[in-house]
Amino acid sequence: MRWVSKLFFLLTVFFLVGCGQNRESFVATGTTSSTAGSSGLPLPSALPSKLYEEKLYTFIGSRKYVDLGWTKDKTIRDTGPFQNGVYYGTHPAVRVYYSPEVITWLKSERVGVLPDGAMIIKEMFQPPAARYTGRVDTIVPTQWTIIVRDSVGSKDGWYWSYFSSNPDGSDPPVPQAPDNDDFPFNYPNSGFGLYCVRCHASADNTLTFASTENIEGFPGRPQVYAVDNSWISRPADGPVPHINDDNQPEETSPAVLEALKEGAVDQEFLDYFNQFPPSTRSEIQSIPPTTTDHVVAQSHRDFFTSDQCMSCHAGDNSPFGPNMIKDDTDISPFGEWSWSMMGLAGRDPIFYAQLESEGALHSQPGGDFSEPAIQNLCLHCHGVMGQRQFTTDNPGELFTTQDALASGEGDPHKDYGGLARDGVSCMVCHQIADQTGLPITEIETGDFLLAPATNGIRSIFGPFQQPTTKPMLQALGLKPVVGAQISQSLLCASCHTVKLPVLDAQGKTVAEKYEQATYLEWQNSAFSRDTANLKSCQDCHLPKTFHDSEPLEFKIANVQDQDFPVADGVSPVNEITVEPRADYGRHALAGINVFGLTFFQQYPDILGVPVKSFMTGFDNGLNNSIQNSLDQAAQSGRIDILSSQASGTVVETKLRVRNVVGHRFPSGVGFRRLFLQFNVLDASGQTVWASGRTNDLGVIVDSNGVALPSESHQNDPVTGKQTYQPHYQVVDSQSKAQIYEELVKNTEGRFTTSFLGRAVDVKDNRLLPAGWSAQGAPGMSPELVEATLPSGNAATDPDFIDGTGSDTISYRATLPVGSQGPFTVKAQLFYQAIPPIYLNDRFNDADGPATKRLHYMSSRLDLDKTTFPGWKLAIAQATSTVTP
Repeated sequence: MRWVSKLFFLLTVFFLVGCGQNRESFVATGTTSSTAGSSGLPLPSALPSKLYEEKLYTFIGSRKYVDLGWTKDKTIRDTGPFQNGVYYGTHPAVRVYYSPEVITWLKSERVGVLPDGAMIIKEMFQPPAARYTGRVDTIVPTQWTIIVRDSVGSKDGWYWSYFSSNPDGSDPPVPQAPDNDDFPFNYPNSGFGLYCVRCHASADNTLTFASTENIEGFPGRPQVYAVDNSWISRPADGPVPHINDDNQPEETSPAVLEALKEGAVDQEFLDYFNQFPPSTRSEIQSIPPTTTDHVVAQSHRDFFTSDQCMSCHAGDNSPFGPNMIKDDTDISPFGEWSWSMMGLAGRDPIFYAQLESEGALHSQPGGDFSEPAIQNLCLHCHGVMGQRQFTTDNPGELFTTQDALASGEGDPHKDYGGLARDGVSCMVCHQIADQTGLPITEIETGDFLLAPATNGIRSIFGPFQQPTTKPMLQALGLKPVVGAQISQSLLCASCHTVKLPVLDAQGKTVAEKYEQATYLEWQNSAFSRDTANLKSCQDCHLPKTFHDSEPLEFKIANVQDQDFPVADGVSPVNEITVEPRADYGRHALAGINVFGLTFFQQYPDILGVPVKSFMTGFDNGLNNSIQNSLDQAAQSGRIDILSSQASGTVVETKLRVRNVVGHRFPSGVGFRRLFLQFNVLDASGQTVWASGRTNDLGVIVDSNGVALPSESHQNDPVTGKQTYQPHYQVVDSQSKAQIYEELVKNTEGRFTTSFLGRAVDVKDNRLLPAGWSAQGAPGMSPELVEATLPSGNAATDPDFIDGTGSDTISYRATLPVGSQGPFTVKAQLFYQAIPPIYLNDRFNDADGPATKRLHYMSSRLDLDKTTFPGWKLAIAQATSTVTP
């Protein structure tokens, strides 16, 4: 749509965010008023949102406010200049009506409290106002924006709404219906906490720019802006066009149609993962959409959802921009975070399937953890805002998956669900206190400390000195301040140092172990203490260039600032000035889990995410996030061929695999794996020997294409023990493969990918970071150091534990008789975020809706549209020619 190049505030008018927040959630701490203003309507907070919308739309569409004799503007007026075919107004041309309460407040020179129920109605017309000279009184609007004062609805104190009496331009007219949450999840038109505040928060008082100089019966005249003749493109007596013809509803876009395709079933996948029969989309449980993740700022809450931050911290491609836009990509904090796996953590389908497995395996009668307790434990990180707010408001109660998925209008837990689904959100990281000096054991497993409020006002920490404060204070009741902790790795430590109980077959706790130790791995590396290599988490995961371009410099917020047209009622310019900042850190927050991101890309309707950005109209957010992950992958690992020689039918090659990141590779959850694929090709280019080759499902196979028994931990027919691939120093068989992974067994001696069943460490040869030491970093306790140690054969491999962050491995390939050289040896390093053994465990361990959802999406994934053909992501490769 071409609307993305149009007016900044037309964006606000047509694509308002929110879903009519009311007080059905947090009922213990909120209050509800039903006092009506002179409109005769109840307050928005007194009714369910859609019911209030219906009443408001009826009132507006009938122009009841005119019948009530409300005072209006002197004329249709512009809100900014019109120059060279571009309109620079903060609204279209408008004629505003004011309820009596507003007029009384304006007569008091905008002093005192504007009472609830007060209403300001903007009739909107195609700009500039010069179109209507001589016929202002005959022009009837078809589009409006409305604000209704309701001080308990949200911190900013307003209900915001857009309405059209004929949104489709149909004949006869069909008025706009109340909002719904159907795919493709368009912005609702009405609600509390909408992003109109990005401009209105710059008003000097009460978030409105209303001025008596514009109003009939008061002295003065409206502000006059420069208007040239470039708008004249129709006969003077022709029809008045809509506000913005480009903003009329478009036909269903190709991206939306593509997202709704059922997709073909991969029969090979179903044959291998045969735990469930093929199902249809309609049988799969969907996650509530992002339009229901709408929790506004209120004083009794520690958290609110990211759409409240999006108002000012998303990209702007209006005539007042572009800002935080690069190469037609939104690289604003919200624009990139929202498509990262951190932003998507609360609706991650892999996580929810894992959670079902944990409950099925470990919730036992008489055990220490019920299924709700397990869910509460895991949602403490993945649904952090919902879980924390819920347990704060309901001491002693457990936050469950049912709560995390709550979304219905009448569900008392729907706001907690919205907070949980918003993932590791803005109000998590930017509220964390300075935790310097605290032992990691006090803040691990998601137990970060929130900074306390001062005089009822919470601080929001950022990296820049002297941020502008007034717009955020007025919109959200938050004060932006500089905080050194926002740029320190310790900020990330709480959620990336995870200690969990180990449960036996009866559900009893037998130990506690670190399930994730990414922060500890960084601590025990050169990246944390070597001056020449010093890098924080933020240095890598908040890059300061865009795909290797020049360093970025942007305003970090889009508000009505010093660059907007002069307006009545605006705050002094020094209180709203926003200057560009150098050293801008993008919130890419990329790991290399392109597997998870691709589920969101191919199944947005099921996972509840829109195809297009709400703020810019761009539809490339997930593509950009996947590219960020690929950039990260390209900087993660290296392969060097140190030597290669052939003697008769034997080719011997020595490789070095290097980890170039500041923690283990892979890190985080233990089921991720790297593996080496080593091929010897003859003179004709045919593979004559291979280790680590895979089939189309990413399963490692032998020379006959048969899955290795170790890929499903089958029992060895001789020993009766489960098979696996140990850490090798020499690979001399096509049935051996070098896999860098963590393998654990449960208390019954069986391999498991359960987080709560990891009793015995069998193997951990994930590549160590440079600077790793068996003694750990200075000050690390033995328990913390232990969490960074390798196990199994790798623990005694000299070149693996030498602190270089590398591993040297030799391949001895005995070729078939008659193989003709010269030979090419090709070594490739591949990554799997969800390897076949992991998926097999999920489908074996549980059969709930989340597990079936993961099976459905995996079985229909269109690999031709992914960056990981064959279910494996290429990280690095090296080749060499060998002549016998």
